[in-house]
This record gives sequence, structure tokens and C-alpha cells, in this order.
Amino acid sequence: MKWSIHQLRKFSYTDFMFDETIVLDEIFEQKTDLLGLSPIHVAGKMDFSEKKIVFHFTISGVMTLPCSRTLNPVDYPFKILCTETFFTDASYMTDHEGQILKSDMVDLRPIVLENIILEIPMQIFSEAENDYKIAPDQGRDWSLLTEEEFEKIQKESQPSVDPRLAGLAKLLKKNNKSNH
Repeated sequence: MKWSIHQLRKFSYTDFMFDETIVLDEIFEQKTDLLGLSPIHVAGKMDFSEKKIVFHFTISGVMTLPCSRTLNPVDYPFKILCTETFFTDASYMTDHEGQILKSDMVDLRPIVLENIILEIPMQIFSEAENDYKIAPDQGRDWSLLTEEEFEKIQKESQPSVDPRLAGLAKLLKKNNKSNH
């Protein structure tokens, strides 16, 4: 997914087609909520002129994300259509659509990574029937409780009366009853 300008210049009068499968493990450094990512298929063509290099390509694969409701893994297939323009000189750039080449190399890998990150949905739900029944009941720093378990924990966590002040507590209860 990386070519030199010299390599690409050879294809200025013919079609330059590419079709590659890449593994993007570096995505997990940026997106910790992503559970998995299949090898990514990138295919397309390049148009070369003296002023600019334009890539038209498709990115496809499957990402695995946690269900927003149950946290169970959900596969999310995606297909992204992209056009990326690289200008060989800043003076050729007429609008802000594209990038200026900073070296004599064109690398599509960071662009593929960026487009996949932008494709990650905010929420995803499992469509499996009864998936909610197999939802996890505990995780890091949390667990699901029934009402009875919660009430028991609340009672156990209530502060007990210091035995030295037990007489005072009885006196306060007695005063409260007589005031009503």
C-alpha cells in the first residue's frame, strides 16, 4: 500500500490497478472498544498526472464490536468507497480536497485506517433472538444484582451502633416516640 512517485509515474498513460489484503493491528491502539477486525481488502485504481495523483478505491472487511445492549460481540461488515487526491506541489492545489505529498512516497495505509475508524458505528445491536438472556452479568468493576441481593448489601453496609453509645441510642428512640 506504499509506492514511490517514480513507480507510479510509470503508469501515467496506463491503468494502475491494485488489489491487496492487509492486517491493521494498529487500530487496536486507537480504538479500545473494537473487539476484532478481519483482514482488510483494499482494491482500486490510480490516475496519475503531473499535478496530482488520484486514488479511487474500496475498503471492505468485518469489524467486531460489543452490542450496545448486551455487550455480546456483533460482527459488522462494511464497505467504504474512497477517493484520495495527492498533490505533487502546493501551488497545484485549488481547493482543500486532498493532501500535499511531503515525500516521494504515497502511503494509503494511514488513509485506510482513518476511514475504518470513521466507519465505526456509535451504537450497534445484536439481532440474535433471546440475545439478552445470555448478556454478561458481571464485568470489570461491576456486577448485576437482584433487588434482594442489593437490599442485603445495603443492610450489611449500614453502620452499626457503637456498644458504648447503645444507651444513648435507646434514649434517643425513647424521646422520638414520646414526641410523636
